[in-house]
Amino acid sequence: MPRKTQRIATLAWYNFLPTYYSVSFSKSILFHIIARNIRTNCTNAVKRVQKVIPSLQKKLFNYIDEHLTLYLNELEQLNISEQLQTHAKERQDRILEYLQKQGIRTQLLGSDPPLIYAEPNTGGSKTLLLYSHLNFESRDAKDPVYAVPVCACLAAIDAYQHVVGTLPVTVKCLICAGKEETGNPHLTDVIEQHRNLLQADGCLLISNLVTEDVDGSRPVLLLGTRGFLSVEMEARTSDLDLDSRDGTIVPNAAWRLTWALGCIKDAREEILIEGFYDTIAPLEDEEIALLHNLPDRSGMLAQQRGMEQLLMGLHGFQLNYTRLLVPTCTITSIHSGSTAENPPAMIPGKARAFLDFYLVPDQDPWDIFSKLQRHLQEYDFQDIQVRMLNGSRPARTPTNAPFVEAVRRATAAAYGSVPFILPMGSESNSIETFRRILDLPVVSTTTGFSELDEDTRKRAFTASIKQLATIFEEM
Repeated sequence: MPRKTQRIATLAWYNFLPTYYSVSFSKSILFHIIARNIRTNCTNAVKRVQKVIPSLQKKLFNYIDEHLTLYLNELEQLNISEQLQTHAKERQDRILEYLQKQGIRTQLLGSDPPLIYAEPNTGGSKTLLLYSHLNFESRDAKDPVYAVPVCACLAAIDAYQHVVGTLPVTVKCLICAGKEETGNPHLTDVIEQHRNLLQADGCLLISNLVTEDVDGSRPVLLLGTRGFLSVEMEARTSDLDLDSRDGTIVPNAAWRLTWALGCIKDAREEILIEGFYDTIAPLEDEEIALLHNLPDRSGMLAQQRGMEQLLMGLHGFQLNYTRLLVPTCTITSIHSGSTAENPPAMIPGKARAFLDFYLVPDQDPWDIFSKLQRHLQEYDFQDIQVRMLNGSRPARTPTNAPFVEAVRRATAAAYGSVPFILPMGSESNSIETFRRILDLPVVSTTTGFSELDEDTRKRAFTASIKQLATIFEEM
């Protein structure tokens, strides 16, 4: 077992933070979470040996290149028109019709809208589950980007069968043609109800979207997702808004809410809720090494957000660690009084705020919500009403899982470059649902197909086919 990296503050913070920020940052809870004793030789831990026989891989890739025109034509057949973008039933029927014409057994799971289950082949000694959410919110409604995961999978199966023969794996596909949301209860219900049908040795989540955590120069594999908690807080001091001249004799809901918010987080970015950080799981050295391999995106991220530098001047490894592996507490909106351009001088009787928490492994959103309620009571804010709006747990797949290594090797071979591997993503997605219910290793791969020009898209589509065909053999 890899050695657990000890949580001791030995990093030379003054080498990467300006003096002002290094002093304040070193006193905050983030310093104690991020600062660790890291062995420099752990960066070698991600190096592995290729498994697929090179001659077989070459034959597979040559076949895919020679038949790319055919596969692109198939992709065009699943180009969902602009008229179908807002009609989930029509989109679903279009996909079902295409799959059934290929002779693939299909089944609808759940409802409103149902998920499409397809089983292109059976009989393999191992099973690969592919999940794809077809994104219908592209800027170009006529773009065939939506069908990439489905067509790439079928093309990979076709290539493997022609070059090698019978697939060594059973492939199961689960396709979401509707809207996918954080903590999607519909997806959870479907997986729970059909867990026996969906059992597999590994799950690959395929996305066309781009992640901001890397620069797009190499493919990306995502091993985990942050948890999420959305909360509404409300202060109510009277049924009516009152004249501001009574500010010394009547309570103000906006002030009451502001004081309550002030006891949750301080100016050093430390979240003050008792026990908030207590359950955070320690990282393995290999996970730390993955963060060292990521590019420094601080300049680009700051420029995109219209600022000179990011919070506390974070950059490099410390930025990647903080962005992916440190929990957050963010006020997303505050409402009180009139919203008119020239509001009347009134004391608001009601004020509301919405908070988002992004959580890391072993933090439970329901546990954090209970701790928030107790925290407010201990600070005499029993009158503040708190409501949990949404929650999903964090999840991650161990970096040393055999399935992760199989996907990593296949991706490196298909794209011609070693992929960036993120132990956690800055966004939340469906990884947790599959990990928790099916208890299998999950890897999410992002091609960035939706953001590319036409020629680069063709190369990305080709690489996706090669990636899947190689995964079949690697498993």
